[in-house]
Amino acid sequence: MMRIGSIIALLAVLPFTASAKVYDLAKINEDQPVDFCPVSIAIDPGEGEYDKVYRCQGDITLRDGDSIINSNESNVLLRAFTKVELQGTNTIGSPNSPISIESQFGGIRLSNSNLDSGYSIIYGNLQTISGISLQNALIDGNVNSGGMNIELNGNYNVINGSIFAKQHIDLSNTSVCGSVESEGGALYTRSNANLIVGNIKTPQNVELINTEVFGSIDSEGANVTLDSSSVYANNMAVDVFQKASRVKGMGQVCGGIKAHTIDSTITRYCGIDEPNCSYASQRRCPDKVVPICEIKPPSEDDFELVVTPHDDIALMCGESLPQFLATTTNNGEPASTKVTATLSHPSLFTLKVIKGAKNGSDYLSTDEGQLELEIIPKDIDQLELGANYRLTFTVANDAEKAQAVKFMFEPFMFEAYSKDPGTSVDEISVVAGKSQIVNTRLLACSATGEQIVATNYDGLPKVSHSIIKPAQGSKGNFAYSADFTDGLSSHGLITNESGLFNVRLNDSFDCKGYENCPTNGAVTVSGSFDVKSRPWTLAICDAGQPLRSGTSSSGNGFIASGEDFSVTVKPIVWQAGGSLSNPVNTRNYCDADVTRNFMLDDAPAASVILSSKQATPQATSSNQTKLLESPLGLSKTHKEHSGDGYIFSQLSWQEVGSLRVKANLSGEYLDLTVNEGFRNIGRFYPKYFKARDVEWAYPSGQSFVYMNQPMDSISYNVIALNADKQNVLNYVHFAPNYRQHFNLGELSSYSDRFVPPLSSQGEWSKIGNASVGRFTIIKAASGATCLNSPCWEKDETDGQYPDGPFNKTNSAATSKIGLTYELGNVVDEVHFLDATHIFSTQPDVRFGRLNFKDVGGNQGMTIRVPLDVEVWEGGRFVTHLQTPPMANNRAAFQFSA
Repeated sequence: MMRIGSIIALLAVLPFTASAKVYDLAKINEDQPVDFCPVSIAIDPGEGEYDKVYRCQGDITLRDGDSIINSNESNVLLRAFTKVELQGTNTIGSPNSPISIESQFGGIRLSNSNLDSGYSIIYGNLQTISGISLQNALIDGNVNSGGMNIELNGNYNVINGSIFAKQHIDLSNTSVCGSVESEGGALYTRSNANLIVGNIKTPQNVELINTEVFGSIDSEGANVTLDSSSVYANNMAVDVFQKASRVKGMGQVCGGIKAHTIDSTITRYCGIDEPNCSYASQRRCPDKVVPICEIKPPSEDDFELVVTPHDDIALMCGESLPQFLATTTNNGEPASTKVTATLSHPSLFTLKVIKGAKNGSDYLSTDEGQLELEIIPKDIDQLELGANYRLTFTVANDAEKAQAVKFMFEPFMFEAYSKDPGTSVDEISVVAGKSQIVNTRLLACSATGEQIVATNYDGLPKVSHSIIKPAQGSKGNFAYSADFTDGLSSHGLITNESGLFNVRLNDSFDCKGYENCPTNGAVTVSGSFDVKSRPWTLAICDAGQPLRSGTSSSGNGFIASGEDFSVTVKPIVWQAGGSLSNPVNTRNYCDADVTRNFMLDDAPAASVILSSKQATPQATSSNQTKLLESPLGLSKTHKEHSGDGYIFSQLSWQEVGSLRVKANLSGEYLDLTVNEGFRNIGRFYPKYFKARDVEWAYPSGQSFVYMNQPMDSISYNVIALNADKQNVLNYVHFAPNYRQHFNLGELSSYSDRFVPPLSSQGEWSKIGNASVGRFTIIKAASGATCLNSPCWEKDETDGQYPDGPFNKTNSAATSKIGLTYELGNVVDEVHFLDATHIFSTQPDVRFGRLNFKDVGGNQGMTIRVPLDVEVWEGGRFVTHLQTPPMANNRAAFQFSA
């Protein structure tokens, strides 16, 4: 049983504030106020599964770092009448003394001020009829909301129990070992990694992102979306069959699917218990170990080691001795760490450090993650020829991270070697899918104790190979024929898989004339070498949407700036004509074979990284800071695959032009550099356009314009924006014929009254932080009319003649003059930002007339005729004090006498 001292020791591993307190329920008396329940505590008899109930008549509030234990080692319930609030890095209960939490009315909230390292541990159930919101929570029990939503967010959450909600369930970075059920809502998972070991049941949609489900999904007629997610079921995996129900996304499913529609992008396998089925093109479900939910914070360290060669043979003569190189990594990156090295026969050998250092009884790898040891016999005459000796490397303090290798001493052996300078090699580095010449030889000991090539050997040894890492990986299509002449062989080796392999050669040999040859003159000879095989490159491929490669001056458009898209990254084999070291344009290689060993859980640790560089426009590419981004991150470990590759979702670029998207590993793979893969993706174009400024140039001397009177000019600005309604700058640098042209039109019921000529081509420039296009419509140089110049025409047809004024002194926007475009001249897409393609300032337009007064006089007299300038307003003509220029403008007036 865990004692109180052990519990407090457990709490000490979590970060605490200086004033953190530990409350022991066993030491709290009836009606005693305590800091976390200042009202009072009532102690009730047990109910249901609980031995005792501690009841707070108000809120329960636990400050950052505070903990609650029960030294009586019983199963109790802590109940709050209203809300329960945990402020972070709290511990409640213990494995032997669970404390369940209940809020009767106010809900349960666990917040955390430090999401990077702060975690709360609760041994017990959480239950309420209100909502539950948790951050960085490790719960050894069930979570039940009988009335509202359940939300888990933060960097890491574990529920070692079932989840039940009356409404929606929203999980981020959460592992659940139990069923997940909503009685009336939907299930959403988000962020980088989620796990559900149990069945899912909801009446609404199930939307999974970066999630592995070891169980089935039952949604009563809604849709299931799998985004970089997998379902592993024994038989039936997904049951959503109702009218219009759909299973969609980029995911994989092991097991049957009942749905109205199943997208072709879903990769299907037979169920785990169904090695043969008719519904899946790929029969066998990928082998997966069902994870467990550990109630402890995640470790920042994840050390791995790989030892080469897998086994080594040394001649009894000569100076060559067995050497082994242990490469240590932490989260896929080379790192120094302590390693133990244990000999099966320590009395016969000593270990010499070639790389690294001795560290007490252990060893320490270098900063580059290398520890190389040589095995030296204390007395070679004491060794048994052909006996297998063993050396075991182990990451210090982690017995599960170990690898054993074998070595022996022989009078004859096959070995791989380098022709220049003629030295032996323990391992061969190859690219999957590319043939590599391997030089091998048969060595023997001369009568004088020297190492020599057995030139009398002509033969074809039996070749076998095995896979070392990943241990559960495929041996692949492997071809190597070591045909010897005069003791030497030089032939090609090829494999279509990645990983660490061991190749073994065996044959019989006529050893007469060589040292330690049996009296019958025949001996069995063997030898081995390791093969490190890497993927050639990382191909960037479609993930449901074709990836186009238009630029700012050519080709087709891709998507609008700021919109989401996805790519699949595949580790592929060598393709003829490729480069062994340079970056590879992978546009045409998406149908290449994939090295599936790369993606297995026990494969060499690696992380696939996406990055980018602006390709076009080149004018701003070198200084561009807005690049590819995703809220889900641009890195995936080698385990986070889906189907044939790694799906990066919710990618976006906030600028316009084209990107060179690059895929790399964060470090080396088995000490080998995988070629960078890249692909040019674009054209990204503006999502929205909006009108910003307009200048109505009235005839000289006027502050308005009469109907049928051409304006001198109209100048207006247009701004380009992305999908997030932010300005983009690169549009200025697009080729002119790849920028959108905008004209003007009247966009309400007066569309036939304002039909201006087309605008000028438009000049785009950078103004502030925006790409701004300036367009102009100019009055004809001579004979200006409404047919060739911008003007508002009189109404001649609808019986509202005269009418107006329109937008007098701009106080009312009766007209709706705004941006238009020609449908046949759309470059990519045109969307306007709400109604902002209609100018906020409209022209002041009047219906005017010249009214001549009645006069009389005698013949021959000079008669002056009074003239009034009038405009139509309020249903009648009123005198207007501003006299318009008469030349070329008579059409703007009705004349009456």
